[in-house]
Amino acid sequence: MMENGTSFFIHHLLFNSAFHYKNMDPINRDEVQKALVSLSIERTLRAISNATCEEVGNRLYAKYKCYFVDCLEHPEYLKDILDQIFGPSHESIIQSIERFLGELADKKPIAEFLAVIRG
Repeated sequence: MMENGTSFFIHHLLFNSAFHYKNMDPINRDEVQKALVSLSIERTLRAISNATCEEVGNRLYAKYKCYFVDCLEHPEYLKDILDQIFGPSHESIIQSIERFLGELADKKPIAEFLAVIRG
């Protein structure tokens, strides 16, 4: 579980990102989206266990030389690793990621990311 300070920071970031999303320039919007997707993946996996989060991160890097922050651009990498580790039961992980992203889950490219990892 996250510490209260980290949780507050993430909720604050999400709120500010959602609130100012329409007014952001495209470069900042892309960086915020990458960060939010990365945070949502890490938060979801850490809720299972730190070891699970580390295992997914290690496998992503070992196989694809990528980190969680790269998953928005390469959701197929995350899908592959989640399939390897969890099989078809990874749907609850995807649902948790989607809940974390809130209303931003409907925004392109985040919606595309979610569609790919759902398979």
